[in-house]
Amino acid sequence: MKKKSTSLSTGSTALTILVPVLLGFLILTNQSISFPLGSFDQKYLAHLLNGEELLVQESWILPSIDRALTKILPRSKAFLMVDLFRRWMGILAVLGLSVWVGRTSGWIRGLWVALIGIGLLPLRLASTTLHPQVCFLFLFSWGCCLSLGRPWSKTGTTEQLAGGLLLGLSALSTPLGFFYLIPILGRSLFDSSFRRCLEQPFWGGLIAGFLPGFLWFLNGMESSSIDLGIRPETWTWAKVHLIVRLVSDSLGIVLLALIAIGIVACVRGNPNHRRETIDLIWPSLLVLGFGEADTLRASLAVPGIIFACLVGLDTIGKTFVAKKEHLFIP
Repeated sequence: MKKKSTSLSTGSTALTILVPVLLGFLILTNQSISFPLGSFDQKYLAHLLNGEELLVQESWILPSIDRALTKILPRSKAFLMVDLFRRWMGILAVLGLSVWVGRTSGWIRGLWVALIGIGLLPLRLASTTLHPQVCFLFLFSWGCCLSLGRPWSKTGTTEQLAGGLLLGLSALSTPLGFFYLIPILGRSLFDSSFRRCLEQPFWGGLIAGFLPGFLWFLNGMESSSIDLGIRPETWTWAKVHLIVRLVSDSLGIVLLALIAIGIVACVRGNPNHRRETIDLIWPSLLVLGFGEADTLRASLAVPGIIFACLVGLDTIGKTFVAKKEHLFIP
């Protein structure tokens, strides 16, 4: 008997891609979303348009891209393009997660990922500022999608190389973003089955992507112009209350309940994306603990939040819904 293929059909693939792109375009390009020109944004934009170097740098890759845009475009159009570039990075970050889940667990779950992700406040905030968090989310989401998801080619060599490269680029693309590489490196060190899934091209791409950022870091350390986002002055008991308030305000009670169900299901059972969900959640605690506890920094937790919600929906569906309906309420 011929084994039934579990790969996405052309129509399902198109639908999985269309939903996050369409929803993201409608929401993130909505002009009613105010552009929060804080002090960082104003200084960054002024230095960018004047062709000056930032006194303190949080990312190595994003300023380089922005400077290239300002050189190509007229000065009057530069801000509009930089703003639009950030918003499309947010859309593509959710698209990467949707494609990842869609190709490994089916297009229904891919659509759920798109619906959950595009409505998250931290992602929308990161996509409408000049801070580099959304750049990390874009690079990291597609890096995981290509290197950890189901490959398009037979061997997956090209995807492994591209995924490792994007993950390497993401490490120093935003303050404290390097925390998210720790679970991947740790599992490859202690989990032999996971290590066998990562081919040599992955490690070559990872090193090639990490090296420019590392050189930027070494050069910046000599001039004390690098900001890794570590804030020891915030390490007080008041920060615990701040994190609790941040989570409740930016996510909401219903979403928090869904995340809690998903985390419990990951710990107790073996649902889909158990490994990825746990690996994407605990670095977020390090980011909020070592850095500033605000919605912008919390945006780095978006992939973990989406995966935990997906597992939570899956758990609720299997508990309260008939088997024939499991497909549509995961």
